[in-house]
Amino acid sequence: MPKKKFYKAFENNLTCIGFQYEIGKTYKIEGLPILCNRGFHFCDSVSDVYDYYSMSEDTRVCEVEPLGEIVKDTDGNKYVTNKIRIVREIKNPREASNTNKTCTGYCNSGDRNSGDCNSGDYNSGDRNSGNCNSGDRNSGNRNSGDYNSGDYNSGVFCTNENPKINMFDAPSEWTMQDWLCSDAREILSGLPYTHTTFVWSGDMSEEEKENHPEYKTIGGYLKTTMVTTNNKQAWWDNLTVAEKNVIKALPNFDADKFRKCTGIRV
Repeated sequence: MPKKKFYKAFENNLTCIGFQYEIGKTYKIEGLPILCNRGFHFCDSVSDVYDYYSMSEDTRVCEVEPLGEIVKDTDGNKYVTNKIRIVREIKNPREASNTNKTCTGYCNSGDRNSGDCNSGDYNSGDRNSGNCNSGDRNSGNRNSGDYNSGDYNSGVFCTNENPKINMFDAPSEWTMQDWLCSDAREILSGLPYTHTTFVWSGDMSEEEKENHPEYKTIGGYLKTTMVTTNNKQAWWDNLTVAEKNVIKALPNFDADKFRKCTGIRV
């Protein structure tokens, strides 16, 4: 039985989060690998690496061989190990990411398609020629139903180019474009969220260096910033009255549903 292959993406200079790699070399860190925190991350397939790196010509992809302990993300498609070998570079990785030969884009199993016979991008249904569709046979964009030729439709056989959307589980007079261009969306973009950032070794405290010895190998460590409901509430409480009113003026605004979606009590 052939050995399973794994893949890792890099910047154009073959770095990943600031650490320089070379093809053919092996790298290791001390201690157990921790997802999104410590170790060398990789994926099952070429298409999966584009969930974490841009699908541009500057992104390079290599076949890698994990040699140490491995931890898998049970909710995602990535792994991390404390020892890894960079085997070889994949030529034309975007083309290699297709797993269905009837597709004309990239990342099929168009771009980032998980369905069949798609020629658009980011489709999860079948025979779509538009983008970001989750239904079947759509020629528009961001449809979740079937046979739609318009955009943002969730029904069947819809041709509306910019349909009205539901807000707070009720019909509204807003279109998706109205929402995307709204002041409310701009304000809510500041809502804090749990995320990770790379801290360079020069910015690390002595305590951080003690807790993350891998910084000696990769030049720093990934710091996870956890955001709680209290943090979100504090963000809301610090908004001006005018900013709060912009959000509360959204069509069909419902405080209970807003709290269920954001954790914030208005």
